[in-house]
Amino acid sequence: MGVPRLFPWLCKNFKNHVENFQQGESRAVVDALYLDANPLLHYATQYVNNTIDPPRMIDIYAQLSEKEKMLKAFELFFEKIVELTEIVIPTKILYIAIDGPAPRAKQNQQRERRFVSAKIRKEKEESRKNTKEKIFNNSQLTPGTLFMHELMKFVNYSIRKEMNKNKAWKGLDVYFSPCSSPGEGEHKCLDFIRGLPEDKRINYKHCIFGPDGDLIMLTLSAHVPNIFLFREDQYNPGYIHFLDMGSIAKELPKALSLGNRRVYDVINDFLVLGFFVGNDFLPKIQMFHLLEDGLELMIRTYERTSNGGRGGFLTEKGELNYTGFKEFINALASHEKSYLIKQISNTNPKKQPPEEKFINKTLKECLIYSEAGSVNIDFDRYKLAYYEKSFGNEITEDKIRNMCRSYFKTFVWILKYYIFGLASWGWAYEYHYAPLMFDFKNYVNSITDSEELFKFDMGQPSLPFEQLISVLPETSAYLLPKKFGDLLVDSPLVKKGYYPPLNQLKIDYEGKLKEHEGVVILPFVDYEDVKNAYTKVKTNIKNYHRNLQGKYPPSKDMRNYTLYKFNYILGGLPPNKEGLNYKSDYGSLFNIFIVKNIVEN
Repeated sequence: MGVPRLFPWLCKNFKNHVENFQQGESRAVVDALYLDANPLLHYATQYVNNTIDPPRMIDIYAQLSEKEKMLKAFELFFEKIVELTEIVIPTKILYIAIDGPAPRAKQNQQRERRFVSAKIRKEKEESRKNTKEKIFNNSQLTPGTLFMHELMKFVNYSIRKEMNKNKAWKGLDVYFSPCSSPGEGEHKCLDFIRGLPEDKRINYKHCIFGPDGDLIMLTLSAHVPNIFLFREDQYNPGYIHFLDMGSIAKELPKALSLGNRRVYDVINDFLVLGFFVGNDFLPKIQMFHLLEDGLELMIRTYERTSNGGRGGFLTEKGELNYTGFKEFINALASHEKSYLIKQISNTNPKKQPPEEKFINKTLKECLIYSEAGSVNIDFDRYKLAYYEKSFGNEITEDKIRNMCRSYFKTFVWILKYYIFGLASWGWAYEYHYAPLMFDFKNYVNSITDSEELFKFDMGQPSLPFEQLISVLPETSAYLLPKKFGDLLVDSPLVKKGYYPPLNQLKIDYEGKLKEHEGVVILPFVDYEDVKNAYTKVKTNIKNYHRNLQGKYPPSKDMRNYTLYKFNYILGGLPPNKEGLNYKSDYGSLFNIFIVKNIVEN
């Protein structure tokens, strides 16, 4: 999830550093290219299984078996990787990252998406009266599934094959961080950059590829002078956007009217502004919904509270500056009532609810209209109605304060994640809604335990099977080995309500404009519950190779399942250092190398 309207804002304020060119017309040469490859994999599987929107009239792969479709998707996926290295050409390093087990804060979001996706898929399958054909389950693109295990083996071989035949790859150090390596793909790229020797980190030209709008913030957070962002133009197929993020960072103080404030600190303050408008780990505060100028509001408010770059800063040396943050929150809170009213009275047709279920009735019923035509809000009434969604009839100031505390601490966690790297695997905000800005302001003004709010326990990443147990609905239990999948069907986890039937899935669309924006009301999974259930099954079963885990932070030792480095040309099969039983089988269908399935107990 990116920051709404951030890309247009960059194009408007940094025209000279945003290049748009047709594929084949222009080529950029960099020292290091980093690929956040999961979006490429999603598209390849959607294309082969014809689950793109809208679907093709003729399904050209309809007659293929499931295994053949899988292999075709792998082939298209890797072809796209090679194609990208021909558009932006790396001369020293190619780094390919696939999502591994995610932090718990991300798993909460993944869980919501997989339940909603399963619900939509089931409804579509039931509507197809004349066929029993199953729609591709995109939950297979989660670490720990056989699909992803086969992909890892395929990519390992394909990299070696490409280095043998492609002259442009022969001089590269090619790194592959597979789904057994914990962490989100884009953050693995950042961790790798941070871990480079200083001369390479500072002097190399780095370029990150990925369509996710969040990468704009991540490339800024890398804090390296020569870094670029490479993404396909989603509105003009065949065109490429190439952003010089290093130059944009240098000019950011001027764009934010911050005088001579240090670029490093300005970037970090800008990250904080963006987190309020959009991030993957916190629900948006209600006053910021439906804003056409959310980012602009943040910037205007910050210009005022920072006094043109003379004080009131949001960060200091990469850490949240409590004093400046408090001033900023107080200034934002002064707009809350007017921005809430605007959500109902907005006359922009693009901001009007498309269906009745999207109307914010909770807010609408609390508005007060005067005879003169002015509009006000009964804020006390709205506050009770709003928090009723989170706490039912048991609303207390203590519960609201705890919600605000968790929101603040998660904000600190996000900032650390972007600037320094992950601070905790287990931390997560476990409320479906954000606090109102009025209450968040009051909490921030009253903080007395600020030191504790900045401390986190790193903990351990989930094993792939543990993540699958945490995020999958019962209808996807077959993606796990049967004894683990049974935990989603009949176990203490089921009794705790972690896997509600899809036809009972509750989604709150109030105040939203699109289906995917709905708030999915799922119970939050207690990690200890999952750990205990997993351990009981695991004690009677041998190791599964697809459940093995790399170390964190990533190591360059290719024997620990964390990061494979290919800086040599290898003929034949890969060395048996990863503990896998590689066997060759040249498939006739696509003339590609296929590694046979590992026999698992």
